[in-house]
Amino acid sequence: MRAAPEFSWITPTYQGAAFLPRCHWSLTRQTVADWEWIVVDDGSTDETAEVVASLRDDRIRYFRLARNAGRGRARAFALSHARGRWTALMDADDLSLPGRLARAQAARAEGFVFFCSAMVLIGADYSVGTVRGCADDSEPRLFPHATLCGDTGAIRRIGYPPCRRAEDQTMVLTLANTARG
Repeated sequence: MRAAPEFSWITPTYQGAAFLPRCHWSLTRQTVADWEWIVVDDGSTDETAEVVASLRDDRIRYFRLARNAGRGRARAFALSHARGRWTALMDADDLSLPGRLARAQAARAEGFVFFCSAMVLIGADYSVGTVRGCADDSEPRLFPHATLCGDTGAIRRIGYPPCRRAEDQTMVLTLANTARG
């Protein structure tokens, strides 16, 4: 088994096999390569296990829940297996720009406990939709939950609620009220 990585990506997925190769491609483009990817199959009936195996990356740790329990429970399960100093959220249908982990490293070096960035919504036709998290092109106005990256211990102390919706928002709001981000 590899030494503990600097970052743990956690991805719960339900019926998301079609998105996983693109998601993995995005992770492999990071300028920081010291990471593991924890994929928790939340009781899918699609080809998730086969797709993950086909990616052939020893940084991937795949787990399967016997039945669909919801994103909150799947995130909590993934978090309990995270070995990285910091944990980054990554939904199966998301992409991250190559500098995401490097920016998180810089935030950590400045004493921050968590880091969130703006996110761009892209349509099925690849059209660029709205930008969430910025009042204009430069100033953050809120912490988009899907971009959370933070100290694994701090995230574990809060824990993910066992709900199917808003588990990320609950996490980020609690972090924002208790830690420097």
